[in-house]
Amino acid sequence: MELKTDAKGLSAGLKTAEGKVRKSTSKMQAAINKIDFKKVGRGFTIAGAAISAAFAKTFIDFTAYETKLVDMAKVTDEPFDKIEAKLATVNVALGSSKKLMAGYYQVISAGVKDPVAALETLTVAAQTAKAAHTEQAEVVKGITKMMAGYEGAITSASEAADLLFSIEKEGQTNVKELIPVIGGLAKMSSDLGVGQATMAASMAVVTKTAGTTAEAATEYQAVITGLMKPTTEMEDAFKKIGESIRGVGKGYKSAEAMIKDLGFVNALKAIAEHSDETGVSMAKLFGRKQAMIGFSALGAEGFKTLDDTIVSVGKGVGGAEKAFREWTETGEASLAELKNSFLNFSAKVGKMIAPMIKDMLGKITNIIGKITEWADANPKLFGTIMKVTAGIGGLLLVMGPLTLALVGLSMASGPLLIVLGAIAAAAALTGVA
Repeated sequence: MELKTDAKGLSAGLKTAEGKVRKSTSKMQAAINKIDFKKVGRGFTIAGAAISAAFAKTFIDFTAYETKLVDMAKVTDEPFDKIEAKLATVNVALGSSKKLMAGYYQVISAGVKDPVAALETLTVAAQTAKAAHTEQAEVVKGITKMMAGYEGAITSASEAADLLFSIEKEGQTNVKELIPVIGGLAKMSSDLGVGQATMAASMAVVTKTAGTTAEAATEYQAVITGLMKPTTEMEDAFKKIGESIRGVGKGYKSAEAMIKDLGFVNALKAIAEHSDETGVSMAKLFGRKQAMIGFSALGAEGFKTLDDTIVSVGKGVGGAEKAFREWTETGEASLAELKNSFLNFSAKVGKMIAPMIKDMLGKITNIIGKITEWADANPKLFGTIMKVTAGIGGLLLVMGPLTLALVGLSMASGPLLIVLGAIAAAAALTGVA
């Protein structure tokens, strides 16, 4: 783009051009008014907006997927093509390629580094999310935190999911409400030596009397905390319970030791008997109101409810798979499959046009950079040119509904908006308009 160094002469010429443009605008307006744009304008508007929006969406869908794929390099050395091929085997009803990629990233970030185990964990989490009507990302967090909390005792994502559905079945709660609290409960229970089935059963029992799932979690956690950080009275109880069972001088020094020897339920029974025999209240033993409420719930019917629930939880194998299988028969599943299929197709089309759009964006960026440099060097002349191009723009404004087609294209937003805007600006400044 060459510009004359005689700024005054160019400025005068541009002012003359500005006047001619205004006259041309009036003549154009008169001619345009004779044309019926009601139908034509509407058609161009819809077509322009639809085409622009479609191309913009495909490119945006692809870039979102591409970003998730590239992020995988932060957490694994697994080749991208293998990751893509692996995720392509997952039931499309479980999520779009972008969502599944994000979930796979979460799983590996949570420490499930083995590719086979990672895919299994993602699949189970996605199935659980659908059956529980909650977000995949949240379920991934819940299941991986359960597994991490029990440090290998929960051997698979399927086992973790089965426990969640068992708690829902046996208690008064649901998987969605359990997800935010289950990780912490699993970790504390494991540290104390409480098995995963017993933890699940205990949580289910407490939810039957607590106001909410969050309150139930607080009450159960308070019981666990009271055992892990005992009061003086509780420490004395450990000692006396141990001596009554194992002999003088062989009292338990901690709750962990007592639970390892007696099991969680029998340890709680022994504490209840100690309270009755010695007259030391639960308030003094636990020191917290929430722990007293939680202990009372667990001790319902002399702990029979808890014992029975532990047995029921043990029979809950396959509960998660059953729940998902039932979900696949619903209309929601069909709609999810259709939606995700479309999103995946859109991303594939976006991948095909991405090189062209990226190349165009690079060229437009370069043009804008050069224009910006020239404008900074010639501010007055640039201002005059803007007035002339504004006048030329007036020719478009008087064209009524036809202009709506261009507006429709612009409203598509995203990368195409940048491209179209940059092209328009570049064309105006170089005199093409």
